[in-house]
Amino acid sequence: MTSVSSPSISTSSTPGFERDAVAVLKRLSVAIRLLIDASPGPTRRPADLQRSLGIHAKLAWQAHRIAFAEDPIAEAGNVPGNAAIGRFLDAAGKRGIKESLIHDVRLAHEEFQALIKSHATSRDAFDSMASGITKNGSSQVDLHYKRWAFKSASHLWGVQAKAQLSSFIHWPSASDPDRMDIVSLRGLIDLQRFRRNVSWIVSRTRLTDDDGIARRKADRHPIEQDDQDPMQLGLLRKFCSKSLPKLRAVPGEEEFWKVCIEGDAVGNQSSVTCLFADCWRNAFPIYRDEHNKHHSYGSMIRTPSEVLIRDVFFPDAAQVDPATMSAHVLGDHRTQKQGIENRDQDRLALREEMVYLGKGLDMADLPEVPRYAEMIEYILNRLGWHAGGLHLFRLRMEYPVMPSTVVTQFACATRPTT
Repeated sequence: MTSVSSPSISTSSTPGFERDAVAVLKRLSVAIRLLIDASPGPTRRPADLQRSLGIHAKLAWQAHRIAFAEDPIAEAGNVPGNAAIGRFLDAAGKRGIKESLIHDVRLAHEEFQALIKSHATSRDAFDSMASGITKNGSSQVDLHYKRWAFKSASHLWGVQAKAQLSSFIHWPSASDPDRMDIVSLRGLIDLQRFRRNVSWIVSRTRLTDDDGIARRKADRHPIEQDDQDPMQLGLLRKFCSKSLPKLRAVPGEEEFWKVCIEGDAVGNQSSVTCLFADCWRNAFPIYRDEHNKHHSYGSMIRTPSEVLIRDVFFPDAAQVDPATMSAHVLGDHRTQKQGIENRDQDRLALREEMVYLGKGLDMADLPEVPRYAEMIEYILNRLGWHAGGLHLFRLRMEYPVMPSTVVTQFACATRPTT
């Protein structure tokens, strides 16, 4: 039998917290696992434990998660509270489980409560601290707070969207073998206002080197020429809402193109899907140079959205190595004029992942974006590009944090030596 001894709770700085949290959570995990192993009947799944002890499904799920976690600190948010752990142990006692095992769990849980009291002002604060030190973070804790941030921002700003789309399609340049053309497809799906007369920016875009400096004059071409738009903002009307409210261009700082949407309808009556697509010729270098080490893409999160979709399509000619892909989130509270490189001090403790989906459009469909694969194919056909020659990488982020910049990167290829 594994016994549970009392830890020495440190009151020092962060390293002390990390040491104490890891030790206490491991002891609690072992104690609960030994109790579960001694339970009558099968306990391989949370549902088994629920039936074995006759407890609530949520409590069984929490106990099972912490007991069999590879990294117990990542499950800190699932440790039951005092009342719940009391019900868990009472149920164990009624099933004839040894009192010594029950005692070990009770002692380990008391140590967990002491840990919270020693290092944090509340259980919520402790869960946030714990999620920041685990190797893989706590996606459950992150999601909980991101969802509440989305709800709060929606109320305070008076808008929300079902999805924010930010896709990039690359193709070898016809005029420069060392560079690629790029399509920027972006917009908001089912944007709704909660208050009248809310004016909202629905599109921002710019092209710069890694350090945020625009050294090349952009050669921009809207995918669709719009007779109703003398400024040619790049609206992709074929895939937008049939009846769009008034749009106007907004002068932007730092070489941004901005488009603002206006109106006075609210709720479902205000729902609008607004998408833009441009082709930028000779926009990206294939090979790394003094100003560019990565293919970097940043989506500014300025609208409360349920999900952000970032798709990046690359041809073979780009020589992209999937092993170099990365994704991270930069907090924008500093409001500094800079690129998306060299901002480690702004990184948020959120774990996001770029996934390779394959070649072609077979995996392109998105439930949040109606007719998405058709939209990509339509753009490619207008440019004379071929979907079968493109690799698709995707980031899907629920409740992106506002304000922030979500960044995805791939290393530029190294120019071959002759």
